[in-house]
Amino acid sequence: MERAIEGYENALIVYTQTDFPVDWAMTQNNLASAYSNRIRGDRAQNLERAIEGYENALIVRTQTDFPIECLQTSRNLGNLGFTQGNWQLAISAYQTAVTAVETSRSWATNDDRRQEIIAQAIDVYERLIQAFVKLGQIDKAIEYTERSRSRRLVDLMASNDLYSDGEIPLLVQQYLQQFQQLQQQIDAERNSYGSDNEAESRTVSSSTRSNREALEQYSEIIQQLEAQKQIIWAKIRQLDPILAGEIKVDAPDLATMQKLIDRPDTAILNFYSTDEDTYIFILFANRPPQLHICQGQGQATLQNWIFENWLVPYVENRAEWAAKLSSLLNELSQYLQIETLIAQHLAGIEELIIIPHLYLHQIPFAALPINYCYPTATSVNLDLSTVTYLGDKYRIRYIPSCQILKYCQDRSPVFLSDRGTVEDADDTLVGARIEGEKIAQMLAISPEYRLVGKRQATVSNYRQVVRQVNLLHSSHHASSNLLKPLESQLLLADGRITLGELMTPAWRFPKLVDVFLSCCETNLGLTKITDDILTLATGFLCAGARSVCSTLWTANDIASAIFSLFYYQFQQQNYSRTQSLQQAQIKLRNLTGIELQEIYQREFVAQYQQTYKDLRQAKANRDREMAGTDAYLQAEEKYQQLSMMYHKSAEFKKALDLLGERAHPFAHPDYWSVFIISGLS
Repeated sequence: MERAIEGYENALIVYTQTDFPVDWAMTQNNLASAYSNRIRGDRAQNLERAIEGYENALIVRTQTDFPIECLQTSRNLGNLGFTQGNWQLAISAYQTAVTAVETSRSWATNDDRRQEIIAQAIDVYERLIQAFVKLGQIDKAIEYTERSRSRRLVDLMASNDLYSDGEIPLLVQQYLQQFQQLQQQIDAERNSYGSDNEAESRTVSSSTRSNREALEQYSEIIQQLEAQKQIIWAKIRQLDPILAGEIKVDAPDLATMQKLIDRPDTAILNFYSTDEDTYIFILFANRPPQLHICQGQGQATLQNWIFENWLVPYVENRAEWAAKLSSLLNELSQYLQIETLIAQHLAGIEELIIIPHLYLHQIPFAALPINYCYPTATSVNLDLSTVTYLGDKYRIRYIPSCQILKYCQDRSPVFLSDRGTVEDADDTLVGARIEGEKIAQMLAISPEYRLVGKRQATVSNYRQVVRQVNLLHSSHHASSNLLKPLESQLLLADGRITLGELMTPAWRFPKLVDVFLSCCETNLGLTKITDDILTLATGFLCAGARSVCSTLWTANDIASAIFSLFYYQFQQQNYSRTQSLQQAQIKLRNLTGIELQEIYQREFVAQYQQTYKDLRQAKANRDREMAGTDAYLQAEEKYQQLSMMYHKSAEFKKALDLLGERAHPFAHPDYWSVFIISGLS
């Protein structure tokens, strides 16, 4: 170390600031690092020399001229101050580093590089937030949590809002057309081979050689087409004014965040996990923010626990995960100190806006218990009627960041005059079919805005309807892709709508206000360190929706249908979205097996019997035709469709009978807490 210091000092004789400013700054930085690690001599003097060297280097390594080098040196200086408990020095240096990061990010012209820049400097944001907390500057800590999270999603929303008038540059239109054509080719490949589930269920060991070769070829073609699609996506994004640096998107300050709270009984809970702890910043409309610290529950503990005990088990064995769900929620409630949080900070509050961090995005906060009555609850048959949940006490909605909430609020108000539904797109979801019929009756939805079954719920019809309505209720299959989030998809009769499509300018719907995604996994996503939650739900927020109701996991067909009906019943009583969600969850949870049998089973049995009559008639119609003729083939197609629906109805009836035998069939959180609201209340 001594020889290194001597060498750097000798180099500075030649590398002067005037003649060789870049080399001089580099040497000053290296000399400072050597002094900060020096063992010999007086420690205080060594640190003073280190600080002096870093500050000298920053004379040349400025945020605008050399942002990468500025980040390196200011991070070194900040770390020095942080380890010494010199919080003011740490804050000053880290603020310089953050400005350098954001300058460097603004120069990057693709999304991936922008994400890398934030990810590589996330420790700077984290330590800066910690330093502000140490000095009691909660307002500044909150502002920097906002600057560190969901930046990609913010860019996408800002970009799409630029196209609200529908005017898209010609070159972007051409790329969008290519993007859509590639998706159509992917859909055609999948349809020609069979459904995704069929393809995945064909194991190599049970296939013939030709089947193995066909599957390999199928997979290779799909991968090639998806790779081409990603290239087109990157080209579209590179033409974006935000990425091109023509428009700068600034994070809001605390005063702007507080203005987003439109009621005095509403609070924002802003979660942020450092390595050691999890901070819960509480923002109010008209009083200073507060901070609750869950000590010892940081990324290494709490966030890792959620990943290992929540996400991994859900992916590997959903049934086992569901059986342990109540105990997991109970444990998580204790880790987050929910009862203490309520007692110390939430007096007079009735609505919570949750801004999760990292894996907390996957948690149904409404189902966190606030009395610990079942520490070992692991069965769906347990009596959970004595449990009080966070959702009983508060109306709850989610938002990825305050800036995204501001985008939702700033959109022009639209009267809910036109409503539409997309129902049971592949003729396999009996509950979705009943759900759609009842909602259409309840909301007086015009037949032209109803897409029912395989014949109507096509991709092109979906695109047309979503452009025309203010409220869209989608009840069909969907799936989340945790590894490739832009490939998460809505599954329709003849193809798919991916998240990547939803986030392009082609999917910009300024008239769209409410979206209810009564589909599986529409808000399930694997967040990286940059905390961008890319899901189908956030895709619709990008597309223009003000509010989205979505699901955190695979939803039960029967429970989803009944929950949706309850939700719209409360909406018709002029309840807000979050009130409707809260009351629908409570009503579903308290529904008895007897009520299920008396009300819903009676209605279903009538439909079941009608399906059987239709099936018999379809068979008779087919048998009257000559085999092999066009008329026979058409009648056969109708018969097969009704036959599948009848068998699905039989399965649905059996499940309904079993649920009806329980005292409270939907009391378990797996059924009622899967739905959340994002966006406006």
